[in-house]
Amino acid sequence: MRPLAVALISLALTLTGCGQNAFMSGPSVSSAPQVAAGWTLSRVTPDGVRAVEPSLLERQAGGFAIAYSTSTLGNQHVFVTTSSDGSHWGTPVSVAPGPLTDESPALYEDAAGTLHCLFASNRSQRYRLYESTSQDGASWSEAAALPEDPDQSYRPSVATLTNGTLALVYETIGGALRFRTRSAQGTWSEASTIHAGGGDPALAALSDGRLMLAYRSYGKLQTRSRSASGTWSEASDLGLQGEAPSLSPDGQGGLWLVFAAEAGDTMKLTERRGDGKTWAAGAELTSGDTEDQDPAALVTRSGERVMTWGAVKDGRNQGLFFARRS
Repeated sequence: MRPLAVALISLALTLTGCGQNAFMSGPSVSSAPQVAAGWTLSRVTPDGVRAVEPSLLERQAGGFAIAYSTSTLGNQHVFVTTSSDGSHWGTPVSVAPGPLTDESPALYEDAAGTLHCLFASNRSQRYRLYESTSQDGASWSEAAALPEDPDQSYRPSVATLTNGTLALVYETIGGALRFRTRSAQGTWSEASTIHAGGGDPALAALSDGRLMLAYRSYGKLQTRSRSASGTWSEASDLGLQGEAPSLSPDGQGGLWLVFAAEAGDTMKLTERRGDGKTWAAGAELTSGDTEDQDPAALVTRSGERVMTWGAVKDGRNQGLFFARRS
């Protein structure tokens, strides 16, 4: 969901339940989503917290980190919470809070184990990307501005290549998707436009050196790939209505795509599995009477599938949830 639009969308939604077959209840509170059979659900933030646009990371030393934005436009900040087991989450810590709006975080970890959080902010009166780092997830450096885009920038998605290069795709205020890289020595490339009418980018690095990008274009999901030599493919339309895609390699040469899609009068999380060109029929991952949005999903090094997302019920924010399936 577009970051600027998120802050303006009314939360006075009337949610209706979906079928309960093959779904399991979450924690014993009425506000919890329901997840498909085989998944285990835990709560990341308390009930009532507005948590949107999460970014999920598996730490090199074990455990997980989640970054998300919360609060309201004009007083919106990015928080990070960590967990050693995916079941118990630490107190969220604010990342480099500024005077205005910080949103759309993207987490990654470098070869030394340092956490990096990229996020969008209008603290300079124009939306641009910033970066803060942390050794422990609790104490964060002062935010440093990344190269400015003349059309303003937000909604970053990042992936790291085996040679230490950081790949970055972001959305501009005008709706273009732009790409740039940062070398292991810290030098940024010039920005190039990948798609002129897209949003919600989700970038993944593959073991063969390619990059895979999923995004929303006029309400439909599309993908593109970038060869190891640096050439982007034409857009491939998945034939799916949806938003906020999240994309992860599955460790076996395939890809796992999770996104939010309309199911009756609500938004639910849905998955597809494929190779980037063909995708198998998907399955609904959430059900019940919550509005489930902004998923972040990945396949861990051990092959476990994990995801986090925010939920709304009857116009009330229910916080952030985490689910896993071995």
